[in-house]
Amino acid sequence: MEFEQNNPLPGKYSLAPYLQPYHPFLRNRNISPATCEALVVGFLPMSNKTALRGRVVFQIRGGQEYASGGFKKILLGHVGYAICEKQALKDGKYKFNSDFKKNLELYNIDQVLMDKLTKHDCQKNGLILVEDTMAVVNLYENKIYNSVSTFGNTIFLSQIEKLKLIIKHIYPPKLTVMYDNDQAGHEAAQTAVDLLKENSLGVPIHKFDWKAVKVPFLSQTKNAGYLTKDQIQPLRGNKLI
Repeated sequence: MEFEQNNPLPGKYSLAPYLQPYHPFLRNRNISPATCEALVVGFLPMSNKTALRGRVVFQIRGGQEYASGGFKKILLGHVGYAICEKQALKDGKYKFNSDFKKNLELYNIDQVLMDKLTKHDCQKNGLILVEDTMAVVNLYENKIYNSVSTFGNTIFLSQIEKLKLIIKHIYPPKLTVMYDNDQAGHEAAQTAVDLLKENSLGVPIHKFDWKAVKVPFLSQTKNAGYLTKDQIQPLRGNKLI
């Protein structure tokens, strides 16, 4: 299937066969090929004829609910993630398919609804809401499976409906908003918590406090995508994530 070189990729066309899990960007972020395979993540070579080429690409999937019960995975699209500051400044940190509406979806909802290990983690430890797709991948790499991303620090009512779907079927004991560790992230997290509480999800809603938790260098960490194994272990041990 051929595409114009500068056109965004149609959402229903899978890039999975072309994604490379061994790129230096992923290696430097300590993301293993096993995690890349599980979440369908990898570097898309420059030779690919899509606008997402030259970026680390995340496949985005949703869960289509059957009338008789259960869910089916559906391909929604892809997001390309800039691998360097120069690329981010030139073309943006993220690139989405033109037909993908990020305000309607949650990244990793398919795993939460359908993957046995992820469902169990959510049912035991609750659901974590993060901004960044890379945060979900980094947490997964460190055996924290129970997170979804809102593709940014704004949460929309349509995404809250997706959270209600998760809660209806998975019954997590709580929901923790863990947005980025900067002023914009702190403010957005509080806004999200307030909005979630207004919408009566039926579970306790918490805002993760980057400064209050006594974990080495945590207050200096950008977001969950940069958490190290040594930081994650006490956070999980103390049931904060």
